[in-house]
Amino acid sequence: MNEMTSTSLPVASGLPWIGGLVPMWRDPIRHLVDSYMQNGPVFRLKVLNRSFVVMAGTDANDFMVRHERDYLQTGPIFAGFGTELGGDLFLSSSDGDRHKQLRRIQTRSYSPLHLETRVPEVITGMRRRLGALEIGQRLDVQRLFQLVLAEQVGLLMHNHAELAHILDDLIVVFRTALLVTVMRQWPPAALHWPAYRRSRQRILDHAAKVAQWHRDHPSEARNDLVDDILGAVARGDLIREENVRLLTLGPLFGGIDTASNTSAFALYNILARPAVRKRVMAEVDALFADGPMPAWERWGDMPALQGVIMETLRLYPVAYLASRYVAKDFEFAGHRVKAGEQLFVATAVPHFLGEFFPRPYEFDIDRYSPQRREHARAGAFAPFGAGAHSCLGSRFARSQLKLTLATLLNIADFEIDPPGYRLRVKSNPVTMPDGFAVRVTGVRRHADFPAEPWPAFSIAARGGLDRLFRR
Repeated sequence: MNEMTSTSLPVASGLPWIGGLVPMWRDPIRHLVDSYMQNGPVFRLKVLNRSFVVMAGTDANDFMVRHERDYLQTGPIFAGFGTELGGDLFLSSSDGDRHKQLRRIQTRSYSPLHLETRVPEVITGMRRRLGALEIGQRLDVQRLFQLVLAEQVGLLMHNHAELAHILDDLIVVFRTALLVTVMRQWPPAALHWPAYRRSRQRILDHAAKVAQWHRDHPSEARNDLVDDILGAVARGDLIREENVRLLTLGPLFGGIDTASNTSAFALYNILARPAVRKRVMAEVDALFADGPMPAWERWGDMPALQGVIMETLRLYPVAYLASRYVAKDFEFAGHRVKAGEQLFVATAVPHFLGEFFPRPYEFDIDRYSPQRREHARAGAFAPFGAGAHSCLGSRFARSQLKLTLATLLNIADFEIDPPGYRLRVKSNPVTMPDGFAVRVTGVRRHADFPAEPWPAFSIAARGGLDRLFRR
């Protein structure tokens, strides 16, 4: 039988002229799952005047693990993002040996062990910032986690926790640059908007300031990401001086938006499900029974909270597809995919297949128990992507999510507000909750952690808190 080429691929359903624009905007994961069910593991997706080859299913994820370095590249997709921010080297824009070397330089900073050494500081920071919460206060949940996690990332990666003053600048720059240079949904003129340019300059100045502090205070360095970056520059190990600012900003872009969204989804699924909430709170209460600063080894035995995190990552994955440039022809599922194609590998599609996860759209935290282990099938669970470019900080992120959620639930009690709210999801451009707010119903204060709320910022829910992005 003659081999079929990518020009003969089945085409995902869509409307004339606009193709799959509407379903990819409304619910991209569902559309990719439906297209996989209708067309098989490789098909073509058309959106407006653009055409993509899509691979999906466990075999696609296995292909990424085994062959991504042989046939695919990220540089042609993401290089413009780095150039916009003054550098030509970061994880998503590099391939081959350069990518392997850059991952090696940064691996220590993104390991759970790096978080473990600073857990008391993280908990202290959360209690200091949130100790001023008042009963009856209404909070925007995404904003809450953006503020909390920005300070965590700044502390752990930069040894500079004060980031509230540039939080909105980071969000504006990340989302605008991504939409223009990578997703190409916005015109290049957006990169010249005065508000965007001011935000861009502020975050670049901040990154330069952080790097200079590390140079000026070598005895106070904490072996964090900036130390690793500057060490590589000094050794002549791949990284050049002009890339220091971009690499310093990397965890802020990668962590604040995605980690805050995942945390918000997780909190919703705890509060919206009484049985889940009861189990999680029993673990949290046991963890903090002996005081506000549990030893690290006690964090491991929390199966309910761990199940919440895993199930949240399954239903709301950090990376539901990987965008790649096809550098060399290859065969997949009987089709030859030609060099020069833009490829989407829909890594999260198996999350919604009943053969791996029965009743896949139900929230079930026991899927990951030793008795069931539904996620253990090769290629079935890939919330952080798959292959050579999968998220370097995935293990760090899971530990951070557990630490943040447990500490938050020990500090205060919350109820969804309004009580009848049902989770809505939007893409802007990453997947995030829409309009999710909570009301504080109880606060546990500790005299050893004097309250110091964020100055000049509010986490009060007042609707449209991404308004700065739309200015």
